[in-house]
Amino acid sequence: MSNNYSPTPQEAKFKQSIIKALKEVELIRKGKLPKKTAREMLKEVKEELHSK
Repeated sequence: MSNNYSPTPQEAKFKQSIIKALKEVELIRKGKLPKKTAREMLKEVKEELHSK
């Protein structure tokens, strides 16, 4: 059974933004990045999605 699903460019950008945000959360937890509020992180993700 093959999967012929191909994400739209917007879906691909969203996926990449989520992956980046999760990596940032991991670095914050390890103390390698300053802490951010959920609101600040959401704002960054929205800006990233709308800028490309």
